[in-house]
Amino acid sequence: MSPLGLLRQIRYDGVKDVALVQTGPADHLARVAAELARVFPGCALHVVVRERDGADRSALGSAFFEIARPGDRAGLAARLRRKRFDIVAIQLADEPLGELAPLALRLRGRSLVAFNRNLDHFPISLQRMTAIAQHLGARGSGMLSATVGLAARLALRVFGWLLGAAWLILVAGWIHARGLARRLRAREDEAALP
Repeated sequence: MSPLGLLRQIRYDGVKDVALVQTGPADHLARVAAELARVFPGCALHVVVRERDGADRSALGSAFFEIARPGDRAGLAARLRRKRFDIVAIQLADEPLGELAPLALRLRGRSLVAFNRNLDHFPISLQRMTAIAQHLGARGSGMLSATVGLAARLALRVFGWLLGAAWLILVAGWIHARGLARRLRAREDEAALP
């Protein structure tokens, strides 16, 4: 997920590709898939389930189905990152997010949407962080620390990207300068020849 996905508003029109990552119980996954098909009609649904207790494939209809095996998570993430999703959906339950939550955040998606047990859905964005923290049961200073923690992680990620971009520009400039210096020396050597 790009940090910009946490800043932009979700657009409900024109959603074509949706990824649903199992971050909650398997018995709830088919209901979330049906709700996604209702909220975003005509979308292509790509469902990623845990190997050990994944949802029944027949209950998910015509969704594209991936099984996240523990030994192949890096390969799965690399395959899924080749595709850009309009929406990445996760499940919220009474328990902590499942082991595939980091995978959901690594996908290339414009927006992140969470579904609770009642099939209420809401986009996860910085503007809604306080409401999301309350929904997850945070109160008082816990809510503030959740908001500050996410903002700090976002700032660190953006800073890392900027630092990486500056490094690439610096290295490219150095390589270009070396090539230019080499060409100038070659011209001087040619000019010095009788």
